[in-house]
Amino acid sequence: MQPRTISKTGFNKHFLSYNQNAFVQKIVNKYLIKQITSLPSHPQNILNIGAGTGIFETLYNPKSRITALEPSAQMCKTLNNLPCHKKPQKIIQTCFENFRPKNYNAKYNLVFSSMALHWCSNIELAIKKAAMLSGKYLLLCIPLNESFKQIKQLGVVMQNLPSKDIIKQIVLQNQLKCRFINLSITYRSPLHFLQTIKNTGAFFTAPPTKTNISALKIIASTPYPITITWKLAIIVK
Repeated sequence: MQPRTISKTGFNKHFLSYNQNAFVQKIVNKYLIKQITSLPSHPQNILNIGAGTGIFETLYNPKSRITALEPSAQMCKTLNNLPCHKKPQKIIQTCFENFRPKNYNAKYNLVFSSMALHWCSNIELAIKKAAMLSGKYLLLCIPLNESFKQIKQLGVVMQNLPSKDIIKQIVLQNQLKCRFINLSITYRSPLHFLQTIKNTGAFFTAPPTKTNISALKIIASTPYPITITWKLAIIVK
């Protein structure tokens, strides 16, 4: 099953529990919005790739025309039910790979994506396409495979994350810029971490094996808080 199919299915299933478990996404979006507000000029026209339930739209205050791309039908409904002053001007239910603007020359002031592009089946093509659609600013946040080493024995948690080296290579080949940041979050227990991942629709990207199930049982029985480090790539022009 392709990553985009998994994400679409998972997010459709867990859209009701997404917001209350997406505190990592909320922290990341707040960080990214600070980067946007420090830009030399305010982006009037924004493309949000993988808009989800509208975390960015809810937190972002300046008025901009936002086009939201989201493959999950249920999440698109949630986007459409946002208050009028927060609702994107345009909501398109599609995977980014399938998105075909009517006019490729009509660039967006800002192409934005927070923790979503890694679901594309070809991360390099996705980043190149995002950069091509950006007329002025580009701001992409991609979680890396080096994240949460503390529980790497699971092996199947968000398996399709790209590595730091792959991102470096893509950025260099496409004359983009990138910085890497660490985001450390303390969860009540390892089980709490696994539940938040599961309840945002992004748990298994491969069938669990006997080894993985054994690891899950061990981790689930550990009652102590655990600090998980998310390693993120921030890509700009």
